[in-house]
Amino acid sequence: MPSSPLARYTLPSRNNARTFISFHGITDSSVANSDLGHRMSSDFRVILPDARGHGMSPDFSAKQLLHPFDTLLEDALNLVKEEISRDTRRRPVVLHGHSMGGATAAAVARHHPELVAALILEDPALFTVEQRARFAATAEPRIRSSERACSEPEVVLGELRQVFPGWSVTDSAGWLFSQARAREAFLRMATVDSGEPRGLVLSALKVPTLLVTGDRDCLFGPEGLREVSHLGNRHLRTALVPGVRHSVRRDDPEEFHAAVSGFLRDVVGDVQP
Repeated sequence: MPSSPLARYTLPSRNNARTFISFHGITDSSVANSDLGHRMSSDFRVILPDARGHGMSPDFSAKQLLHPFDTLLEDALNLVKEEISRDTRRRPVVLHGHSMGGATAAAVARHHPELVAALILEDPALFTVEQRARFAATAEPRIRSSERACSEPEVVLGELRQVFPGWSVTDSAGWLFSQARAREAFLRMATVDSGEPRGLVLSALKVPTLLVTGDRDCLFGPEGLREVSHLGNRHLRTALVPGVRHSVRRDDPEEFHAAVSGFLRDVVGDVQP
């Protein structure tokens, strides 16, 4: 089995706990998921990896940048297999993914359902054609934001705390570090999903799945959830958290975790309310 090159942060839990793995979004990293990790560690052994080109993980090679999502998927798949091998019972894992990480987690679950006990998609970057075009057009601003996190960290952190006052201090500081560590070559590619229609991806899922979104500046939002309801996938549930934006778990962690814990109690059991 190929080993995964991804840096990761592990939060141990009670003996023999199932593994929970969270894949972050573009310009994020494991340290920006600390609040999520600590909340989930009461029930799971938590693994918070840095995607390639982010945090402390290696950069993309020139060849890998030709098809960056294929590399993200390969890295994630190898990491999942590696972490399952560390479980004495070799149980499938619970996957969470936000934005780019949601697209990655969905691809792992779609192509290797035997490895996934449950899937949580937090406003995943499964783009419509229009969203993909808008995202590509914002590559330069994303690069400038990363550069400002390096050159003006105190200013950038202050701005973040003004716009998102509800975010935890640890996640806010982690976000700042993550911004500064995002590699420009990958940001310039502006490729964070497979390019397939999102209905096709979601229809193909055969593992218990929860898709969580908000109603302000989200990739799915209420309209996207209406689309999902027409897919007829019995494995797929949805939850709408009102008043929140793209980072649902940070804007309203209590509502996000209430939805997630209820879902996980149903599908994997042994999860605290």
